Amino acid sequence: MKREFSLIDRAAKAVCFLSMLYAVSVSLTRWIPDLLFNGPTDYGSGAILNQALRLLEFENIYRSDLVAPPWTVSNYPPLFYLLQLPGLYWLGADFRVARFISVAAVFASAYLVGRLCLAVSRDRLAALVAGITFLSLPMVLIWGILGRVDSVALCLTLIGLNLALDAIRRDKSLIPASIAIIAAAYTRQTCLLFGPLVVSLWLSQAGRYRDLVKFLGVLFAFVAALGAILVILTGGGFLTHVVLANLNPLKLSALSLTVHLIAIWVPIMVGASCAVLILPTFRPVRHLVLPLLIAGVISASLFAKRGSDVNYLFELGAAMSVAMAAFVARMSMKGTISRAFAMCLAAANLIWMVQFAPFSGSKGFESARFQQVSQLIEVVKRAPDPILSDDYLGLELLRGGQIFFQPFERTQLVKSGHWDQTPLLQMITAKEFSLILMNESRPDLIESRWTPEMRSAIASSYMKSEQIGKMSVYLPRRTMMENF
Repeated sequence: MKREFSLIDRAAKAVCFLSMLYAVSVSLTRWIPDLLFNGPTDYGSGAILNQALRLLEFENIYRSDLVAPPWTVSNYPPLFYLLQLPGLYWLGADFRVARFISVAAVFASAYLVGRLCLAVSRDRLAALVAGITFLSLPMVLIWGILGRVDSVALCLTLIGLNLALDAIRRDKSLIPASIAIIAAAYTRQTCLLFGPLVVSLWLSQAGRYRDLVKFLGVLFAFVAALGAILVILTGGGFLTHVVLANLNPLKLSALSLTVHLIAIWVPIMVGASCAVLILPTFRPVRHLVLPLLIAGVISASLFAKRGSDVNYLFELGAAMSVAMAAFVARMSMKGTISRAFAMCLAAANLIWMVQFAPFSGSKGFESARFQQVSQLIEVVKRAPDPILSDDYLGLELLRGGQIFFQPFERTQLVKSGHWDQTPLLQMITAKEFSLILMNESRPDLIESRWTPEMRSAIASSYMKSEQIGKMSVYLPRRTMMENF
């Protein structure tokens, strides 16, 4: 009987390790082509590269004047822009710099998720499950390669949480944890929600209310002080860009989409998380997992903000990865059969996420789409500044230009009454743009990026010349007539 149990245990471990190896190989296979391609792969990465290049030239990327062109918006605090500067200094306008930073942060986050589990369970296999599970999350596979702020922000938050957990257990200072969380907040401002909430709940569970007050006091005092310095240095522009320009309306229907995505992407993890929260067996690890899940769910609710995407599910994904590993760790203590069941369940979860989970709206790049973007790059190289574009914003950066207009951000400012679009409409009517690229594949994208007045002006002054992939190429009508 012992020999049979030993064979079951070895077989389960083999299945688990093979599934983890497969999950990592899938992640790398999907990401390597993007890491080698110097071009925009989504809407937002071009704007980030544009602001980093301006910062490299010592320009104020948080201009208080929203009226004068170029009509751009710096959506985020400066840390992620600053991290790109050494690479951009040597390579010039290169989208791969941000992507390498983002992917490195994803792998670091996977390690830090594993450390959170190891701190409580002391189970190295469970910690490995936590890290690989995070790496295989559909939202991470989709978004982690895009060269955006979110991976770095989560990585810094997880550094803070690991430091905080160690400080709470050893009765040490929380200042190092506060510094990491402040750095996360100055990478992506919404990180002021997840990290501080988790640490606050951990301190409350431990009954350390004085430390809780001190932690929050130090944290928000430093955040406010740094914010005040940036507001003064930018003449109020930092507040305008990072706060005012990001006050987008909520779409409550997006909350149901959040639930739907979680249900179809990680159903096994949902079940494991519920088991950890409900069943008595998991009480010893619940104090770690519960605050993470509470804060993760609250952070995921920001998915309802217009313009948000699956990046707002990162924190919940990290929390559920810890819950999945906690499930494996506790089940492993109940005997060979329970351990084998838990490891096989973890393996099934990994295979489901990387192989079978629907990737609706996936931003992964196949070779055909690389060719389409390469075509667009050549089209833009032949067009003088200025141009307008929505998807693949930043094509002009590759020929030494700058982004002139960010459609989504400025359209939201028009709707909120904070920007007058008249000067832009006049330029469109006067055919001052040599080229306009629009993704007209989805009505919701068009509505969120171009006001009716902008679309009307484009229709009257420009004519569609060709379709490259999902992008419509518009030229001024006089140019079209000359071509005929």
